[in-house]
Amino acid sequence: MGKRRQTHRMSDANVSAIIDEIYGAILAPEAWQRLVDRIAKWLSADMGLLTSPPLAGCEAVPLISYKFDMTPVSGEPLLVYPEFTLRALARANRPESYLFDDLMPPDEQATSPYWQRVIVPLGITAGIITVIRTADDNRRPVVLSLFRRGDSAPFDAADIEKMRALLPHLRRALGAMLDGEPQAVPEQAAGGHALRGAVFYLDRD
Repeated sequence: MGKRRQTHRMSDANVSAIIDEIYGAILAPEAWQRLVDRIAKWLSADMGLLTSPPLAGCEAVPLISYKFDMTPVSGEPLLVYPEFTLRALARANRPESYLFDDLMPPDEQATSPYWQRVIVPLGITAGIITVIRTADDNRRPVVLSLFRRGDSAPFDAADIEKMRALLPHLRRALGAMLDGEPQAVPEQAAGGHALRGAVFYLDRD
């Protein structure tokens, strides 16, 4: 019992540290690469991508990858087709995390052109897709995909819960960075720039 409690505390500490990094990255966009690396390692992923799926009428968000080598599928037209994003959005057009096997069952994987021509050559055996922002979010959807390869154990429900713990924080941080232009800060609050933390100025609305 004591060992289980200790593992739980360590997990909570990891979550808290990653959440701190998420909010710190609002003012330091260069930190997103390190953040994606940390999330991928935390979930024992072999590869990962934070990207904007090519959806109609949406603006692109820069690609951030973790140990992702596209060489085996370079030139494959299906590579840029957002198969799992579209399936996730069809389930519920809202932020959420899904296992690849829930979105495309194993029997369908055996016959799916996308799985056979993209996933198999990349050596991917399991994946999690997290829709952080949908197309409704200022036309800037963002998706984090994590992959396991070869002999790595498949992702499971516990991994989904880990991503769900980070999801609202990732969503808020990316929203702060991507939605609109910063508004003018009231003159009386001008000294806030000296603080080493986020400060929010609220009016009655």
